[in-house]
Amino acid sequence: MKLTQNQIDFMLSNDNGIVVLASATPDGKPRTCIVRARFLNGEIIIADAQMGQTLNNIKSNSNIQILSWAKDYSRWIKISGEAEYSTSGKVFDHLVSVSDPAFPIKGALAISIENIEDIAD
Repeated sequence: MKLTQNQIDFMLSNDNGIVVLASATPDGKPRTCIVRARFLNGEIIIADAQMGQTLNNIKSNSNIQILSWAKDYSRWIKISGEAEYSTSGKVFDHLVSVSDPAFPIKGALAISIENIEDIAD
């Protein structure tokens, strides 16, 4: 499943792609962090510059959820899927090329989208 261009534009309108990424510890405890979503061929990709515990969670349980919202809270997009982590390849190279060199990229998440909830008031 891929995002529409309208959904990508909406997500980018929130401070250039800032989203909440939710994962779970191996024993099921939720954890969230704020990341910048980027897009490649309609798919969400996320750079790992300093994910720490969130990355450990994803490596043990690849199920994630991403939340993006309008500044006036009139629209939300919730995305559920699986994250695949890599330290080389097309997604990693793309993220290195578009990221700030002051924050070196350690790895890349490619999100395989399973469900999109596009909610508007």
